[in-house]
Amino acid sequence: MVGSSFGRVSAAIVCAALGLALTAAPAAAQTGEVKGKVIGADGKPIEGARVTIVPKSGSGQKFETTSRRGGEFSQNRVPHGLYVVTATKDALTQTYEIEVKGNLEVELKLGSTEPTGKDDAARREKLQAAFAEGAKLSNAGRHDEAIAKFQEVINEVPRCGECYANIGSIYLMKGDTAAAEEHYKKAIEANPDTIDAYNGLANLYNTQKRYKEAQLMIAEAAKRSTSAGGPGGNAGAVYNQAAIMWNSPDADPAEVQALLAKVIAADPNHAEAQFLMGNVLVKLGASTGDMAMFAQAATAFENYLKLAPNGPNAAKAKESFEQLKTFRK
Repeated sequence: MVGSSFGRVSAAIVCAALGLALTAAPAAAQTGEVKGKVIGADGKPIEGARVTIVPKSGSGQKFETTSRRGGEFSQNRVPHGLYVVTATKDALTQTYEIEVKGNLEVELKLGSTEPTGKDDAARREKLQAAFAEGAKLSNAGRHDEAIAKFQEVINEVPRCGECYANIGSIYLMKGDTAAAEEHYKKAIEANPDTIDAYNGLANLYNTQKRYKEAQLMIAEAAKRSTSAGGPGGNAGAVYNQAAIMWNSPDADPAEVQALLAKVIAADPNHAEAQFLMGNVLVKLGASTGDMAMFAQAATAFENYLKLAPNGPNAAKAKESFEQLKTFRK
């Protein structure tokens, strides 16, 4: 996870400041309207800024809207509660916490307290360089130095979820599971949409045989992912969900099969999904007496061997294929 996470720089890392002023109007309803205006440091309205409103608890409906001409935005029927509001425009992004008790008016002012122009560009470049250096140091096994670099970014951008997630992964590599869990949770607290933190916790809980917690985390990761694979997450996230579910003592093979079918439909070249599908189909065939399952399992193992002839499961896949290929007509 660390390798892939280090390969990209979160938008939070290149943020400039957004000043936030809140005034609440009392209302008796159980939902309220969050509205306001996005403006620049010069007081002029900002059109096309994306505003997201996410429950702080991590569960519940997520709202997203865009500022219109004049910088105005609005979102109605927001249930009462605590929310994390994130406003983004180009390379500028910042996150705040608000409480909705009724109707809430918000003013988002970009660049009001931070350097602008050349100074701001230099700051972003410095933060990007620090993040990239952290990745390089971690990949070289210089873990403590890598942590220091990511912490350097956090000192400037406290809500850098990717920084905390990467620190969590470093601690996991060092064998400090308590510190890893702590930093993954900090990542989610800083930015509830930090997918790598959910994946990290899922993998950690899976190794600790905390299967139900692992399933919850991987489901959160899949829910938040918007990449390939359609609704519910990208192929990699859904595969992780299936793999962790499969490890659970009370796993339902049919549910795992359904998840793997989504992965393979989204990414037919996902070798590990093919291998796991073969194992799932074998178990389904044995439990149901459906010989067709064994034939499908043989095909899945064969697909794995075509995709990863020297993969970590090649020997097992070859042995299973040889045993099952006679079930194919």
